[in-house]
Amino acid sequence: MTAGVLQPDAMPTALDQTIAEVEPPSETAMDAARSRLAGRSGLGALEALAIQLAGARHVALPPVARKRVVVACADHGAAETPDGAARAAAIAGGGATVNVLARAAGAEVTVVDCGVRDPDSLPPGVVPLAIGRGTADVRREPAMPREAAVEALDTGVALVLSLAGRGLDVLALGQAGAGANAAVEAVVAALRAGCADPVDVLARRGGYDLGVLAGGLLAAAALRIPTVLDGAVVPAAAALAVALAPAARAYVVAGHAGATAADADALAAAALAPLVDLGITAGEGAGAAVALPAVDAAARLLREPPSRRRLPIALD
Repeated sequence: MTAGVLQPDAMPTALDQTIAEVEPPSETAMDAARSRLAGRSGLGALEALAIQLAGARHVALPPVARKRVVVACADHGAAETPDGAARAAAIAGGGATVNVLARAAGAEVTVVDCGVRDPDSLPPGVVPLAIGRGTADVRREPAMPREAAVEALDTGVALVLSLAGRGLDVLALGQAGAGANAAVEAVVAALRAGCADPVDVLARRGGYDLGVLAGGLLAAAALRIPTVLDGAVVPAAAALAVALAPAARAYVVAGHAGATAADADALAAAALAPLVDLGITAGEGAGAAVALPAVDAAARLLREPPSRRRLPIALD
């Protein structure tokens, strides 16, 4: 199986269709964005972001007002002390770091149970989309059956389609739950080795959260919605999504560099350069949320082109 190409029996129709609907960015919109930025200099990565937003949204003036951070919560078999449920509850309560940063950016937060070990302790504010109660330890055995990996991808697609139906211009993704680093390392190593079946990589080496995040990213790309990523787990999920649909990379913004080797390796696997680097290791979407104001700024630069009016010269 070639990366980005699905075998007839490898995926259900809905996911197959989602991947097929991921289009390249609009060159026309990007050219229009470049024209609107002409006359401004020294913008660095902000200029590239503005052009990327235009290409992703397929319009010269991309809307970015309706922003949402989705935090996928799951525990991994490598975790000595699963904490996904506790962290999901804290986010649902509105007092976690990601909540504060999302409010500062004018974004809503949705927290999802993808597969925490103890879902019985979750409060009503957590969206129940669990595929199972935590995955197996990828250091010793496959994380999940292939059917569960497909279900996780499907769940992510359905989630983002539902959120988009309520209005969504920019999606930010985060993860919460223990033991994910082992899965990230295993997924990145498999993708770097050229594994031709990303779904098999997810099933053997990933986690429910990675599957939901990858599926959500694919749905967002199919809907022409740019997605901003948090640290290591989310870029690893993005690498899986890009392996399934290479054109999806144009819709992905690496929000934050993170602070670990796993962060750097996951970003490299997805061929992404981080937008900001503040040394944040909080996870839970905090790095993605803190990058959202830069998305607003890039879009505003397109909406407010440089003035061509000569300013009066003051004479003494």
